[in-house]
Amino acid sequence: MGGVQQTTLQTFFRMLKGIGTPNGSNLFTYQKTNAKTRLYILVPVDDSTANLDAYALDAFHLGTGTYNGFIASDATPNGVTGGSGKYFDMGVAPDELPLTDISYGTYSRSDLNATQIDIGSSFTTVYDRAVLLFPRAFGNAYYLVNDSTTQNASVSDSLGLLVANRTGTLTSIYKDGVLLDSATRATTGQSPNNTYAHANNEGGTAARNSSRQLTCYFQMIGMTTNQIQDFIAAITYLQTNIITGGRNV
Repeated sequence: MGGVQQTTLQTFFRMLKGIGTPNGSNLFTYQKTNAKTRLYILVPVDDSTANLDAYALDAFHLGTGTYNGFIASDATPNGVTGGSGKYFDMGVAPDELPLTDISYGTYSRSDLNATQIDIGSSFTTVYDRAVLLFPRAFGNAYYLVNDSTTQNASVSDSLGLLVANRTGTLTSIYKDGVLLDSATRATTGQSPNNTYAHANNEGGTAARNSSRQLTCYFQMIGMTTNQIQDFIAAITYLQTNIITGGRNV
């Protein structure tokens, strides 16, 4: 691993432990205590080299997900570009985390206004007991967090970090630290199907595959407002520094 990547990772994990973040949340301990949390931060080998095997490594538990349908050139130091027939199996399902305590999201480097899902899992059909994220479709970000009715907020692009969150009956979505939507919403259940990135897992089938370039995907325990702010700070630092010149947008 290159020196830039090593230095950035050291600082990133310190930030996950609450050092150098706005509120000092120890997210590493908080998330790692649950064996089913996943955080894929897509660390390149160096400034010019990346591979899918390295990108499949989870930052909390050092397990791996599975890239399906991708080819080597889809992975660059800037991230992984999806497309038709391509999806990343994160290895865990929403129902392996608490019903009313879950967060998930992605970091996108592509601005695309389309009905493509960057991360998701549905019980049967697309909106059935789902977690899923349309970063931008019809000019809005759409999301569900263990429910069956999509919520949306107007967005000008599909770039950057989106964090969808549920704690109890409160669901919310943030874009690069800005709260887009928050309201009290009941749950309708959870999907038992593994969550996919670059697509939605609809009853066991990859659907609505995304052609965006993504640099991070995660499914974790739900977070407080302060914890979300600290997580956003850590991920933003990572994207800004993980390669020389950054891959943040």
